[in-house]
Amino acid sequence: MYNNEDVFDEDDFIFNEYTIDDTLDSLSRLEKYYNSDFSLQRLVLVRDVYDTAVEAGYKESVKRLLPLLTNFVSDTEPVVRQVFADQLHSLATFFLEVSKSLSVGGGDSGYNELINTFIPYTFELIIDKNTEVGQSATEALVKIASLIKREHIEPQLLSVILNLAHDDRVEEYRIAAAKLFNELAPVFGDKLCREVVVQEVIYLSDDPSLLVRKTVSQHLGKICNMIGTESTVDKILPVFMLLSKDEIWGVRKACSESIPEISKCVTQEVRATQLVELFERSAEDVSRWVKREAYKQLGAFIATFSTDQSAAQVPDSLIQYFSDMAFQNDQNESDMVEYCAYNFPAVVATVGPSKWPQLEEAYNHLVKDAQWKVRRSLGCSLHEVARIVGTEISERTLTSAFELFLKDLDEVKIGMIGNLAKFVQVLSDDVRAQYLPVICAIPEQTDNWRIRSEVSQQLGYIAELIPAEMVREKLLKVLYELYNDAFAEVRKKSIVSCGKVLKRLCEGDEQGKIDFLQFLHGLAQGNFHKRLIFVYACEFLLKEIDPELFLKEFVPELINLTQDKVPNIRIAVAAFTKTHAMQNETLRESPQVQDLYSRLSQDADRDVKFYALSSSPTSEQVKQTEDKSHE
Repeated sequence: MYNNEDVFDEDDFIFNEYTIDDTLDSLSRLEKYYNSDFSLQRLVLVRDVYDTAVEAGYKESVKRLLPLLTNFVSDTEPVVRQVFADQLHSLATFFLEVSKSLSVGGGDSGYNELINTFIPYTFELIIDKNTEVGQSATEALVKIASLIKREHIEPQLLSVILNLAHDDRVEEYRIAAAKLFNELAPVFGDKLCREVVVQEVIYLSDDPSLLVRKTVSQHLGKICNMIGTESTVDKILPVFMLLSKDEIWGVRKACSESIPEISKCVTQEVRATQLVELFERSAEDVSRWVKREAYKQLGAFIATFSTDQSAAQVPDSLIQYFSDMAFQNDQNESDMVEYCAYNFPAVVATVGPSKWPQLEEAYNHLVKDAQWKVRRSLGCSLHEVARIVGTEISERTLTSAFELFLKDLDEVKIGMIGNLAKFVQVLSDDVRAQYLPVICAIPEQTDNWRIRSEVSQQLGYIAELIPAEMVREKLLKVLYELYNDAFAEVRKKSIVSCGKVLKRLCEGDEQGKIDFLQFLHGLAQGNFHKRLIFVYACEFLLKEIDPELFLKEFVPELINLTQDKVPNIRIAVAAFTKTHAMQNETLRESPQVQDLYSRLSQDADRDVKFYALSSSPTSEQVKQTEDKSHE
């Protein structure tokens, strides 16, 4: 039997046992707890090990911190080893740079630690049995390699990887070597890659381990990029083609994954013949996983044909394969359809408008796909496809998609609305005018404030595309409603359009200009929220309209607001004046703006004075005040 006091004593013991003593400095804590039985304590220490080194300084770190690091390399917990791997580059950089600045050991002391301590630790973690640890260490080595002197690349890096590549006992070593040959190709340079790395890759491609062959198949792109087209075609391509016929489906799948990377580094002739043949073979592979990977990479593969500005040379067979992906939902291959939708803009950009008839049926099918993610992807890229195919095709085909997306789920609709003006820009004047009422009706037809916010940001760009009288007749009413939206975020976003709208009205509609100026003046004299919106609007007005017009119409309102009883209004005015008005040459020299600045810099409120006098205040710093302030 035990009583409550026993329980409390046990809890106290556990708490005290596993709590790190915060009264110690960071290096002393590391020395005390680095070999703690409690893994969470070791994890906390290793996450802070770089900061500990910086705090302790170079000499103390060499003396007391470095000897402890080997414990983290061999820690029993994979997460501790992984986090330590993540710290290696920062630690190595610290020792290297600080030793140079202090001229310790002639400035080479830190570099010696890099060579003798950090690189061996990194290689040891690269061959860790835990894949996450190995991946983190590989990423660390790629960064650390940039710190190594050129004359030490071969003896300190390449020679170690060669030993791993030729270790017949442990396949994990050869797997690591296959990755590192590729990842470090930019560090090795073209000479070492041609003379050494290529032969090692050829050697590993014939490894009895399927995992080694698979790794080789996945890691060739950087090597090919380094050795150039001729050597890629002569040396790497034959190996790659052989691997693509491997009896193990996992190796063939890895080759399918690498087709785009290899394609970037070969000639147009090889791309259009051997690699197209490889793709077609993969697309018909007996393994479902090989086929799926080939289709997944098809869009990226087609995009590589623009490498030589040879879009017209994309084989029709590839375009047909890509179009067929749009109909895979009927065969329970829904992810194929997603890949098709995602890659559609890149494929259209590569093959060009002349090939649109070969893609149109697929596009129309995707627009009506049951998966909303597919439709959202198309909605987000609608403007991009329109830009590529031009006005005629857009008005014949893409406007139908536009109309469907406007009636779709909010998740689909919002992606398209974010680029609304870019889509409208492609349309002819008549069709643009036809769709303007539809666009203006979007805010009142939705309860989703995010959609209204997106529309409000687009209206200024749309104003630039239509006649000034149409801005007055159609857009102003929508803008007025958005400026008075119930959601503060919509009101803030709506002001982005005000400068472009006023500029367009000034260019061609005097009555519209008068109406809009009257509305803006009304904001300056309205309630707290409207006055704040007016101040924020001034930033976007000043960007677009003539400074003399701004000086005449808006500076007097800002001067009046320097007497506003709400400090946050005056803060907003001060931030705008300092960061925008005083940066404009015309305004800065004006007596009115000088008076405005003088009033703010002498304000009784210290925060107003701070924003007026601060060297770098921004309006963003005060935009959050709207919801925190009251009349």
